[in-house]
Amino acid sequence: MLNAVDALLADHKMINKLLGQLHRENNRLGIVSQTISRVVKAHAWFEDNVFFPAFEGKELLDEKFVGELTAEHKDIEHLLGLLGKTPIGEKELWESRNLQFKTLMKSHFLKEEEAIFPLAAQILPQTELHRLGEEMQRRQAEVSRSLEG
Repeated sequence: MLNAVDALLADHKMINKLLGQLHRENNRLGIVSQTISRVVKAHAWFEDNVFFPAFEGKELLDEKFVGELTAEHKDIEHLLGLLGKTPIGEKELWESRNLQFKTLMKSHFLKEEEAIFPLAAQILPQTELHRLGEEMQRRQAEVSRSLEG
C-alpha cells in the first residue's frame, strides 16, 4: 500500500508524462487534454480536501504556504479551462496558454516535491501517511467521476 506522498508523487509522474504529450501536433490531443483535466482536478481535490487538512495545527508547515498551493490549484484549473476553450487553429494563443499551464504545473510540482512532501514525511506519522494513501486510492474513482459531470 502506497503512503499518501508516494501516491501523490505517482500522480505527478503520470501528469508530467501527459504534459509531454500536450502539443498541437498530437492527433490524440483531445483525449490527452481530457485525461489531464480529470487527473489534475482529482489530484488537487485530494490535496485540498484530505492531504493539506492533515497539517492543520502543525507548527512546521506555514498556513500561508499551504494557502499558496491551494490558490495555485485554482490558477491551474483556470489555465486548463482557458486552454481547453482555445481553438487549436489560434496557434499563438494556444501555444501561449499551453506554455503558461505547463510552467505553472512544473513550478507547483517543485514546491510540493521539495517542500510539502518532505515535510509531510517529517511531520506526519507513517500510519497517518498510509491512512491518507488508502483514502486517496479509495476515493480516486469517486472524485474522478464527480469531476466528469
